[in-house]
Amino acid sequence: MILCCGTRDIAKNEAYIGLRHISQFVNFTADTNVIVMCAPTRYDLQSSSCVNMEVASFNRKLQKSMKIFSNVHTCPMSSNRDHYTMHGFHMNARGKHWITITWASIIKSLQFSSLSTPIILLPEKNEYLVDPAYPAIKSCVINTRSCGSR
Repeated sequence: MILCCGTRDIAKNEAYIGLRHISQFVNFTADTNVIVMCAPTRYDLQSSSCVNMEVASFNRKLQKSMKIFSNVHTCPMSSNRDHYTMHGFHMNARGKHWITITWASIIKSLQFSSLSTPIILLPEKNEYLVDPAYPAIKSCVINTRSCGSR
């Protein structure tokens, strides 16, 4: 699952609410691999603007808070200005191509890392206790004293 963060709530000084919601969501999906995208820099504003400073702070806090989850991988947004449209708010075709390559490499690394972990099959119920084809074994397992007298 890929989770993309935006800058709308960060611009409203509600970044802490976003961090809390992301942490709760990731905690709830502990059995699913999640890629969390950092919030993009707003190139329609000056780099020294309060919104861009808050975006940088949010991204640092996001990466720090996601380190405790083993199923989460954070992915930074491109800092290359050429990956954004003229107005600087959305990604252009080059930026979208860059992000898909980045996602593909993360997903590939997840696929290979999951293959290195051995799969351990747990035993199911003993079939001979349920299967009517083995009544003698069933009676022996249930009542071990009568098994010896047969």
